[in-house]
Amino acid sequence: MGETLPQLNPVEHLWEEIREKWFPNRVFNSLAAAVDRLVEVLATLENDLDRVAQITGFNWIVNIRKNAT
Repeated sequence: MGETLPQLNPVEHLWEEIREKWFPNRVFNSLAAAVDRLVEVLATLENDLDRVAQITGFNWIVNIRKNAT
């Protein structure tokens, strides 16, 4: 019963980070405004690879052999 389930989809944690940090309780005047905000957030994350690695770098991903056959 005390087992922890593997982290199968790290991108879900990235979306959770985006929702919690950049979209908490936000109301936008238009869909375009929400898309503009998302583009801004994704550009920020693209330039902060250490943060993305911290959010998504689960052991099972980090430890995959690069040249596995």
